[in-house]
Amino acid sequence: MSTPIEGLGTLAFSSSAAAGGSGVNTRLSSAGASTQTTTGGDTATISREGLRAWVRSQYEENSAKTAAAAKTQISWESLFNLSSGTTVLKNGNKQVTSIENGELSVMEYDGDRLVRKETGVIKGGTLTKDIEYYDENGRIAQSVHSELSGLDMSGGTTNAVLTRSANWYSNGELVREYSDSLSLDMESLSADDLNPDVDSAQDMAGLASALTRENAATQFTAQLRQYSGGKLVTDAFVRQDTSMELETNRGPSAVDGLAAWTTQALSGENSFSASITNYDHNGKVLRAASFTEEIGEDGEKTQRASTTWYNNGELVKKTEGVFEGKVPDGHGLNAELFLENLGIKQEDYATASPQTAGELLAATYGESAQSPEFFLEDLEGNNGQGVFGSLRNLKSFQNQSDPYSLSWTDETYKDGKLASRQVDTQGAEENPDARFLHFAVGAGLTEDESPRLLRQASHTDEAYDEHGEMTASATIDRSEEVVEDERGVYHLWTRSEGTSEGNAGDAHVIVREERALAALDTEADKASQSFDAAADLTLGDLRALFKTLDDPGEGTQEARGMGLA
Repeated sequence: MSTPIEGLGTLAFSSSAAAGGSGVNTRLSSAGASTQTTTGGDTATISREGLRAWVRSQYEENSAKTAAAAKTQISWESLFNLSSGTTVLKNGNKQVTSIENGELSVMEYDGDRLVRKETGVIKGGTLTKDIEYYDENGRIAQSVHSELSGLDMSGGTTNAVLTRSANWYSNGELVREYSDSLSLDMESLSADDLNPDVDSAQDMAGLASALTRENAATQFTAQLRQYSGGKLVTDAFVRQDTSMELETNRGPSAVDGLAAWTTQALSGENSFSASITNYDHNGKVLRAASFTEEIGEDGEKTQRASTTWYNNGELVKKTEGVFEGKVPDGHGLNAELFLENLGIKQEDYATASPQTAGELLAATYGESAQSPEFFLEDLEGNNGQGVFGSLRNLKSFQNQSDPYSLSWTDETYKDGKLASRQVDTQGAEENPDARFLHFAVGAGLTEDESPRLLRQASHTDEAYDEHGEMTASATIDRSEEVVEDERGVYHLWTRSEGTSEGNAGDAHVIVREERALAALDTEADKASQSFDAAADLTLGDLRALFKTLDDPGEGTQEARGMGLA
């Protein structure tokens, strides 16, 4: 039986269901090419362009249905499955919930004592919630405020923003405050961009719903402040911006190697920055440290680390380093980064129909609204690349197996003026003659020794007088090179160039030796070691600081534990 369908050409069915057939055979054909998939006794024939037109129409119809449904689901009941009534919690406390005209009230009692109060309101597309925890004396021990906007947005492009703030108190005194913001932009690619793989399709319904593509972008910022005796002792800030193009399989079967109900990143870029500042009891800066990391779409990576130390407000030491390289092959940005930023799993994102930005943030709002640590958990884990992926993976993702450059500067100051400076660099570049190196027993490089990269390292020391004027300088610069001898055999040499300037006179010398750089320079990795030590200290302090968010604490115990109070 053949049935004409507008826009599709002819859809031919050959049914054998009456004779025991159990499915539909779909045959997809076009000029010069045809594809057939078998699931039973019926056969459908359709052109590829016709099929894609049908997929687009179904995509648009599903999007319209999703948008219509979203407008009717903005309520405490539909979003969080809440209802008015009284329940007994697992801890034995009584919880009284009341919902009326979009307003929420949840009271938790330990006997007759109020231990937790939650109030909220939904107005338009914005949800606001306040939670307070009380100590045994009835005083506020912790308060959390949150707002989620963008719940009423629908269509192919949506935005939602979640903001939160929390305060901790000890004996009625503020000891810690935290605030963060998570912004999410979602854009479903135009139906015209959809290009279903008709060769691997199992049925038309699967083609219409399985593969989707989305542009997704998150911006997360967080600030944590600690106080002692009413004075600020620690101020920390982090920010991460992520943008990705995602391909999502929203069907029950694998498509093109993408597992069912999963998403993958086709491209993306990410930037991360963090800083921590410590203050003395007079409110003056003791130390200010920062770390930044940027990863581009092509895998290029830049890291920066800097720290300054002060004594009674006066600068005494400053260090700064820059790493430029690339992400190792096979370790590029993946969808886990995006999912961890939102605090959701693969199956929560790859649902049957694409979700709006508001729906994605609402999925975890019930927990994130009362847990300031929600987006910052598992900092000590070694999987994933989420908001604190840089904190977890610093060393493992600083790639020195490909061309890179790294510099480290260490300065000391006296009476506010520069007294000394040390600059160390190291790096590697592609060996242009690597393809010519060949085996020569006892005469030169072997195949196993043929270097793909040529290393470089330099060290500079400078001294300054009491006026901040340079009085002496010395530099040694080493770099590897490949040298061809008269027999056509290639050898690895290291060129060392030294210069010095000062009151004792100037000097300049160049030496070449047939040895690898590492064999000549015992401090060839000094820049890397210095960079890692400083970055690890900064990121380690941030790890320890943000892990205190899930602990009400007493006073500034964690600050004292870090030697900051």
